[in-house]
Amino acid sequence: MEIENSKEIEKLLVQSTTTDSDMVDSNSLSKDSLDKLVKGVMSQMQPQYEASQATLRDVCKSQHILIETVQAENAKFDDCSALKEVIQVMEQAKLYHNKLLTIKKDMSMLHEKSAKMKSRALKLQQQKQKEALQKEADRERQLEKERALIALPASSKQ
Repeated sequence: MEIENSKEIEKLLVQSTTTDSDMVDSNSLSKDSLDKLVKGVMSQMQPQYEASQATLRDVCKSQHILIETVQAENAKFDDCSALKEVIQVMEQAKLYHNKLLTIKKDMSMLHEKSAKMKSRALKLQQQKQKEALQKEADRERQLEKERALIALPASSKQ
């Protein structure tokens, strides 16, 4: 990789010397002079380049770590929102449970009232039957008395 970069730097130097009018014409430089010039510039720029490259690697590494950290934090927030949903569902379940208990209590109270009403209705029915039997028995006795009274005078005339 460094060899490729040094070749790129060499190409840039050659281009800059050929395109810049203030610089010495490349035709007037010998191949040896050009090589020495390139090596000199390379020796001057190589440590800065390597330091920059190392710094870039460190920055990329740090950036990668930061990305992973942010993703982990986002996952925590996602878990947190899921936890909020679970809490909301649990609160809703508690509310429904309380409603269920209230309905169950009301149903129990209604069952007790209906059982008392049935018992009272049965007692009233039995009392009505008893009264009806008593009335019937009284009517029978009254009829017997009337028959006895009607029958007595008829039997005393004979």
